[in-house]
Amino acid sequence: MQYVRVIAVDPAPGKRTTVFEGEEYLSLTAGELRSFVDEIATEGKASLVCWDAPLTGPTDPASAGTVRFDYTKRPIERFFSLSRTGFKTPKGISVLGYGACPHWTITRSILGLPRVGPFDASESTLPLLLVTDSSARRPSCPSVVEIHPGLAAWLLCRGERTPEASWKYKGVNAGSRRVRSEMWTIVLQRTGFEKDLPAPRTDDEFDAAVGYILGRTLVDDRAEGPQRCGILGNRYDGAFLLPLSRELTDAWAGWSAAGPSRRGSRRVSPAIPSARRSRT
Repeated sequence: MQYVRVIAVDPAPGKRTTVFEGEEYLSLTAGELRSFVDEIATEGKASLVCWDAPLTGPTDPASAGTVRFDYTKRPIERFFSLSRTGFKTPKGISVLGYGACPHWTITRSILGLPRVGPFDASESTLPLLLVTDSSARRPSCPSVVEIHPGLAAWLLCRGERTPEASWKYKGVNAGSRRVRSEMWTIVLQRTGFEKDLPAPRTDDEFDAAVGYILGRTLVDDRAEGPQRCGILGNRYDGAFLLPLSRELTDAWAGWSAAGPSRRGSRRVSPAIPSARRSRT
């Protein structure tokens, strides 16, 4: 079986990016990150880059703006922000609309993703193959998948922690460090990695480590392990690599089947240029 390299990237537009491949945490400048990604693409080997930033945008970039929230919030982000889905995230686990995520700027520059309009480069010309298919397991070429480590960690830990537990794992204060430590222990136990990985010292390293676990679990096809991971969503609604459960996939299926009007993603009529409007 061909070995698949897994790299987790927590990109940052205003500070250094954290990269993790299972052994040590790297801190890269924007220029170093570009060279790093270019090297992966040039080598052409089977690899999966787990990228912590939005990789999809409007439902159809060729006709962007014809669906409500095309430029702000994808259906998958709405799913995790509404109580009626049963998966609304608590304070501390932020699922912002992709338009409000600043790390999509460096992502656009380095990956050419997300594609947001008809003038963007074709996906076939981009350095990494975008993976949004729920059946994906082992890529055979340089590929990239969107992750949301905070959301993934919450899904893994929410059944193991008390209802009043804090989820504010980001930050340098003692409380945040304590929350991270508790969540890290549960993540390792639930995924079967135990103590195979170096413990993250910061929230950036935590996000990168969780991203690596997601990717490694997916490509190793640990279907028989303690936790299965896969892609929730699709290229039209947004797609996250997450730990999956029957409860989650059923809830998402129901949400998707409800249709655009129920999800708040209704199609809107494009504006008609004034020069072409009929006159009375």
